[in-house]
Amino acid sequence: MEGSVTIQFLKYPQARHWRYTTIRLGIDDHGTWLYGREGDPAQRGDETPVSFESTFVMLVPHSRWWTLVYSPTSPHLSHYVDVCTQPCWVGDDHVEMIDLDLDVVRTADGRVLLWDEDEFTEHSVDLGYPPSLIASARTTAAELMLSLERGDEPFTLTAHSWFERILQP
Repeated sequence: MEGSVTIQFLKYPQARHWRYTTIRLGIDDHGTWLYGREGDPAQRGDETPVSFESTFVMLVPHSRWWTLVYSPTSPHLSHYVDVCTQPCWVGDDHVEMIDLDLDVVRTADGRVLLWDEDEFTEHSVDLGYPPSLIASARTTAAELMLSLERGDEPFTLTAHSWFERILQP
């Protein structure tokens, strides 16, 4: 089931945020695995497109409030987990979700950090996040911090095995 898949992150409630195209690798118990190549373009809103700094695999989970970008060759971050609303497939080749500002990352030196908590707090007020959305985002971020610190799947061997697939000729 190969082919391109458009990723569309929105900002609450429906403003365009990041948009880029990936290639479908396959599906497992965790969700749909995609990959993006170093140098491929990504665009935030109407801004000038930028290029990916490294090759990555992306997991769009079946029913979670996050997406994972895994890039063990990145000099900065091996894991970037975007807390968002549950991804919604609006077609076989297009998935959308609302970015909820919070990001859980694992740095190249192994530290697990929560990013953009100040932005989340600000947007909660300015954009009027409903209390249930705030609670879900905070709970998800806390669970992700623990999962990355413990090395739970799909963040370790599973992600790495999907990444290795894209390295094979």
